[in-house]
Amino acid sequence: MIEGNTTILLENGKIEVLKGEAEVFGCRGKYFEAPKGKVLPVYFPEDSEARIEGNYIAVNGSTIPKSWEKFVEEDWNRIFLYGAVDTGKSSFCVFVSHKLDIDYVLDADVGQADISHPGSMALGKRRENAYLLSMFQLISCEFVGSISPMNREARCLRAFKKLVDRAGENLVIDTTGWIHGKRAVEYKLAKIEIAKPDVIVCFSDPPREFSDYEVFEAESFVIKKRDREMRAYIRGKSYEKWFENAREIEVSVDEVKLYFTSLFSGEKVEDEILFSFGDVIYAEKCGSSLNIYSENFDIGGEGLKALKEYYNVVEVNVVSPKDFENLLVGLYSDEYLCPGLIKEVDFEEKKIKVLASTSEKPKRIEFGEFKIENGREVFVRIP
Repeated sequence: MIEGNTTILLENGKIEVLKGEAEVFGCRGKYFEAPKGKVLPVYFPEDSEARIEGNYIAVNGSTIPKSWEKFVEEDWNRIFLYGAVDTGKSSFCVFVSHKLDIDYVLDADVGQADISHPGSMALGKRRENAYLLSMFQLISCEFVGSISPMNREARCLRAFKKLVDRAGENLVIDTTGWIHGKRAVEYKLAKIEIAKPDVIVCFSDPPREFSDYEVFEAESFVIKKRDREMRAYIRGKSYEKWFENAREIEVSVDEVKLYFTSLFSGEKVEDEILFSFGDVIYAEKCGSSLNIYSENFDIGGEGLKALKEYYNVVEVNVVSPKDFENLLVGLYSDEYLCPGLIKEVDFEEKKIKVLASTSEKPKRIEFGEFKIENGREVFVRIP
């Protein structure tokens, strides 16, 4: 390998440096492996010998954009990244953390989370041999239960603030690719006001609302874009990893707090009127809502209107107990433990069976907004 040149390692490829040293996104090392869905630019700062398995492309010079190199010529403490999907933000996180010796990254991309799992945000610490963001050490995690911040801004911002408060001054912040529209801009501005970065690095055209901040415009750098199917595949592999050694645990509702659901929070309703519409497994009135759990509750618009008036509620929610099966939840002790999948809700005993890779009984369970079926998300509405 000639000094100053790059070998682009295609997915599933491996490279072992036998003599000399190589670099991927600022990370020096002697062994690199490109997982499925990833392509790695392996740069050789000196003449080297290497063994390569799989497909690769030899390129003259460095493939790292000039704007990236220019950015690391200055010292920055807290860096906020802004850009659309597949613009190179995660790779930039790795590059900057190595080049500027920044130890911590806040991965706030809830859809394509690298440090934790989809549906969460995480604070990670750089490892010296980490050439991918997924290789950073997980330090702290917050569950948000969705793979998009749209319509869940408040919940996401609460999680984001908690992680920012736990981080040190030196920090790189990766974000989602949701940038279009007024609400997306407002969401990013709220994050910026929480994080108070020294600079906003923009991989897409910055909105004019950023004019009061220090902005650095960087080139997008993605060798191979990932389509929707590949992104779904990567999320599926992440779920698989988090549930590798999972086992079923049972928790009593009396011993755990349930957040982001009204399940078991109201007054139980046992009324013959409800049974006239189907087999009711459980029903409860929670404030201005009536929640009915049934597999065959058959009611039309006029019937719903009548129930609202009879029970003096604003909404009536009819939920199939099957909607709980494989619902993604977040398990907490004093800190976040891990994600879980609900396997069964026992309405009579008020107990919940959860599949999770922890032996510790949770003190709090936060409900998500989707189930996992065959590695894919299925969105459900649980009141």
